[in-house]
Amino acid sequence: MRSKLCALMLCGSVLASGCVRPNECVWTETLYYDSDNVVDWLAANDPSLLAKVTSHNEKRAEFCR
Repeated sequence: MRSKLCALMLCGSVLASGCVRPNECVWTETLYYDSDNVVDWLAANDPSLLAKVTSHNEKRAEFCR
């Protein structure tokens, strides 16, 4: 029982120390458009969504080099 507790504490401390880091970009993917027509349609009909998607893609490119 004591060895299990020690192993659990060791694993916890390794994870907490930052030695084991997950891939920082697994939470997101780049959002692609099927064609330029989609961009044109969004610009005309939903510029807010176009801005959000563009911002998302730019942030992903910055953080996930």
